[in-house]
Amino acid sequence: MVSSFGWQWAFFINVPLGIIAVVMAQKLLRETPAQPGTRFDVLGFLTAASGSAILLYSISAVSSGSDMLWNSICFMLGIILLSTFALIELSKARRGQQPLLDLRRFRDRAFGFSVLALVFVAFIRFGILFLIPIYLQNLHQQSAFQAGLIQAAQALSTLAILPIGGRLTDKLGPRPVVLAGLILMTVSALLMVTLALDTAIWLIMGILLLLGAANALVQQIPVAAMSRIKNEEHKEIANGSTLVTVLHATAAPMGVAILASVVQVRSQHYLTSLGLQGLTGKLLQHQSTLLGMHESFLIAASLAVVAFIVMCFVPGNKKRIRQQSEQPEQAVVAEELAI
Repeated sequence: MVSSFGWQWAFFINVPLGIIAVVMAQKLLRETPAQPGTRFDVLGFLTAASGSAILLYSISAVSSGSDMLWNSICFMLGIILLSTFALIELSKARRGQQPLLDLRRFRDRAFGFSVLALVFVAFIRFGILFLIPIYLQNLHQQSAFQAGLIQAAQALSTLAILPIGGRLTDKLGPRPVVLAGLILMTVSALLMVTLALDTAIWLIMGILLLLGAANALVQQIPVAAMSRIKNEEHKEIANGSTLVTVLHATAAPMGVAILASVVQVRSQHYLTSLGLQGLTGKLLQHQSTLLGMHESFLIAASLAVVAFIVMCFVPGNKKRIRQQSEQPEQAVVAEELAI
């Protein structure tokens, strides 16, 4: 579609699909009556939305290298707004009111450490997903169609390994499955540091197959996060699922913004140093961008190691409750397939 009609159609295609989704939702979804006395948390919503947006803007603006004072002010403002949001939600929960997000769920050690690991994983996965097409099209000179076919290796690997990861989780519990996935993710990111401008396609696809397998295994993290909640605790299940989905969706653009900023800033550094060595033209630009990507992949590998350490603090237990994790897990799968 991008090759034939232009990049705009990557967005236009969502219009008819969105219309179909709205019609189906009207016909298939059942209305759930609101609980008596429930009111929308306007102040919590405003502080969370504005804080996230300002924080993401400040991180993305670092790559421009201009007006660092303004970027720093925006960064601090974003932190203050998100901290205010947390205080508001905790205060509402203590007073018996309905918060936008019930942050008391983080008292559960399994949930807290699992969600922290999930944040790192979403950061890594979507950051890498953003950089791979740039590498394939801009540096490896593949068309959009060819880049899509090459990346299909990752999606097929995820689809093949995902049910295996689920069965292993039923037998062993989610922690060992996720730890294995984080090891594969670390290895995949380190292998990407070896990518060159002329790396063979089969080798690139091999790395993507490994990364796809890692993505499938780490998608058992929501199972670990929800494992201490009983089936009959419907309110806790809903709250935990919402927290998992929101934090995953927040970490994903952060990963894209920060890893992309690293590539842009470091490629400018290499542009100067390689230019002094005699490189010129497109080779200079491509090689400097590639070296910037290498540093981003190295950061991703380091964060995968951190996520591995965090996941080690999740209590191990073979008896897990899988039903609670279906909503966040399906949301993660759907979001990745959409990407």
